[in-house]
Amino acid sequence: GIAWPETINLLHHNFSEWEVVTEPDYYTAARLERVCEDCGFKESKEVGFMLSLGDSGDNVRALQKRLDALGYDAGHPDGMFGDGTRRAVKDYQKDQGYKEDGICWPGIWMELFPETLSEMPVKTDKAE
Repeated sequence: GIAWPETINLLHHNFSEWEVVTEPDYYTAARLERVCEDCGFKESKEVGFMLSLGDSGDNVRALQKRLDALGYDAGHPDGMFGDGTRRAVKDYQKDQGYKEDGICWPGIWMELFPETLSEMPVKTDKAE
């Protein structure tokens, strides 16, 4: 395959540890950044996302399993964000004192999965 110069450069950087640049809140993902200590190249990633009715996939399945483990019945963890998952999210929101809209906002995801800070996809920006 073809390796773009930006991809090759990532292999040769001496990156610092990830630092939180923007703290997450209920509706907004956290933004993390690290810098190459040799050349100043910046790499950043956003942590947290929104899941809602109609979404599907592994993240929905993980949400269903976590809610079930906490006593919120999301139904069978099939990876489909349906009425059962929406109801479980609303119950969680109610217990936490949040607006009950049935949407798993970034803040809820971060509460349920704080370990994802180091596991999310990376968006790369060059230093100016």
